[in-house]
Amino acid sequence: MSDAARLGAALATLAVRTWPALSADARSSVLPALDGFVTSPSPSRFVLAARALADARRRMRRERLDALLGERTFARGATRLEAVGFLDDELRAQLVAQPHDAAAGRRLGALAALLDAHAELAARLRSVEAAHVTIEPRPD
Repeated sequence: MSDAARLGAALATLAVRTWPALSADARSSVLPALDGFVTSPSPSRFVLAARALADARRRMRRERLDALLGERTFARGATRLEAVGFLDDELRAQLVAQPHDAAAGRRLGALAALLDAHAELAARLRSVEAAHVTIEPRPD
């Protein structure tokens, strides 16, 4: 068996394992490297094609993990927002209707924390003890 045949068999094995896990965009990014090896098999083109397959697989895994982590983070933020009692259902539904990614989840969590802090400060100002506090103007 020639070197080109061995490299071709090894690349075929890598491609068969990797190809089903790739999206259409990832497949289209890998095709030029695979075509380059098929048209002119050489060790350097094998390395390029194998690296393109590995990079595409790594990108797909990272995208899947990012999406999963984003969904979890969004769920945590939505849960914190759900715990804020004085928001009406329509506003809560509008806030939760945004794309479910990690940044949106962090924003929802921060908003819930701000709303909780606002409610606590408002309650303190309405309390009996707050009526006895005098706020004097700053001397200029």
